Amino acid sequence: TGYRAFVTWTALTPAVETENSLRFWRWLMNVRQRCHDAGLTFAAYCYNAGAENTYLRRLGLAEDTIAAEIEGFIASDEWIDVLKVWDSQVITGGSSSLKRVAPLVGFGWEIDDPGGGDSMAKHDLAVHGDGDAQNWLLTYNRGDVEATLAVRAWMASAEVPAIDGVE
Repeated sequence: TGYRAFVTWTALTPAVETENSLRFWRWLMNVRQRCHDAGLTFAAYCYNAGAENTYLRRLGLAEDTIAAEIEGFIASDEWIDVLKVWDSQVITGGSSSLKRVAPLVGFGWEIDDPGGGDSMAKHDLAVHGDGDAQNWLLTYNRGDVEATLAVRAWMASAEVPAIDGVE
């Protein structure tokens, strides 16, 4: 349970990115296998599989021994795109971006203005040792994970609450 960061503050070369991504992939596949071995179900949730699948496929290209495993996982019922489910179930009349949807279900980020543009600037500072920028990025990323969980939980609730301002 909880948020687990897979991070490196080393400048991202292809080798560093692959090494860090493999740590995440191996951890995820280990959790998946442990669930299967225990007779449990397993699902991994993301918000916008298009972006995540591109990232995973890039890992598969860099580490071709797992490319087929990645493709199989992406195609499986265990990889769930919360954005796709949201768009198929809810009409808000506005954007379905995580930053717009999560507040509709009551989620708020711990940081002000949690946008992608700021994260790129913070990353530049973080890889040069700026501890405040590193903490900001970890908080920002944890917020995105927790926001996805909040949207998922809201959609799974037995009684779907009304969204303020929507009749």
